[in-house]
Amino acid sequence: MNSGIDKLKELGAQKIHEQTHVSKEHVQAILHNSFEGLNKVQIIGFISILEREYTVDLADTRTSANSYFDQLSIDDENSNKEIFVAVREKKSNNTPLYISIIVVILVIALYFSLKDSIKVEEIVDNRLINNVKEKIVQEENTTKAIVVTNDVNISKIKTDEVVQKIAPKVVKEEKKPEKKIVKSLEILPKAKVWLGYIDMSNNKHHQIVIRKSLELNASKDWLFLFGHNQIEFKINNKLQKQDSSIRYAYINSELKAITLKEFKKLNKGSKW
Repeated sequence: MNSGIDKLKELGAQKIHEQTHVSKEHVQAILHNSFEGLNKVQIIGFISILEREYTVDLADTRTSANSYFDQLSIDDENSNKEIFVAVREKKSNNTPLYISIIVVILVIALYFSLKDSIKVEEIVDNRLINNVKEKIVQEENTTKAIVVTNDVNISKIKTDEVVQKIAPKVVKEEKKPEKKIVKSLEILPKAKVWLGYIDMSNNKHHQIVIRKSLELNASKDWLFLFGHNQIEFKINNKLQKQDSSIRYAYINSELKAITLKEFKKLNKGSKW
């Protein structure tokens, strides 16, 4: 066992966590060379932080970590190849059948849509005509101006006048312009922290160590992974209460704390 690890073990994982803000889980992993379920980029980064903060040499630990994650990558690659081969064997081409079914459904939907539309127009026209006729009769009885004539043009003019008189006036209400909500997304660390964030639109990964607030595009969907949980979020200029997690998903302008399993599912099966 090298002297660097001995010195850190004497300090203890809790004290190192309090002094460096590296999560206790990651400190214990480094002290005991136990990297299962963790991320290579984070572990290597945290080893460098401990070397710098305590002036110790952790080369052996870094070598052990690299060896573990290299072997893990080889195992994952072999597993993925087996799954890919199995999927290819089971895949069958049902595209023509699906296209035929979709075309039939669209034709049926279009037919009933046009049929229902014609029926609605006929009902509306008939009701309008009946209402106008009733109003015409009421108006003529009230004014005692029933005129019988063979002149079609005169009857038409009188009918038009009555319709115009009794027709309701349509007042168009002006719609008030909706206030546009300016979206914003800001990360507020309470202490220096390592941050990994992923743009879900193109799966592009970024990592950075921040001490002050960081603003990101609030219109995009993001995945976040932190070195510790002493952070806050401000969304649309409102502080969000957090769940003491180090993994978050920001999707459709909503922030949610997620588990490692959920993180891997959203990140195409990868821990980072």
